[in-house]
Amino acid sequence: GLLLSWRRLRIGIDGGGFQRVEALDAEGEGVAAHVWHISVGGGARVWHGLELGGVVDSGQIYAAGVGVPEPGDRRLPWSAVGASAAWRWSAGRIQFATEIIGLWPIQRQSFVVDGERRSGVGPSLRPSVAVSFQFL
Repeated sequence: GLLLSWRRLRIGIDGGGFQRVEALDAEGEGVAAHVWHISVGGGARVWHGLELGGVVDSGQIYAAGVGVPEPGDRRLPWSAVGASAAWRWSAGRIQFATEIIGLWPIQRQSFVVDGERRSGVGPSLRPSVAVSFQFL
């Protein structure tokens, strides 16, 4: 990701994709899926190393039936908004950070598993730890 900071303010962009995953039963029937997402967020230092902010996350999951009589595929977009809290500290030009992001879905998809309709994922938490280097 890319993180830009100026005085007490920060803005960042991050994204990624996940390797294709297959989940098959003993008969070789199941699903293959992969996911990508992008997040944009910002924050402000409110006290010493404590930073509070917000984030917008969006992405897509693609899944296809494998080894089934009538294979189908589907792309499902999602989007979420959330809040973040981080603690950042520096040692010279190296900066360390620990952060937690809480997301609430705006767009909730549903899917069918073995003929049963299920709703999409609800709120989620993303903890992280990072080390960065200051170039300027």
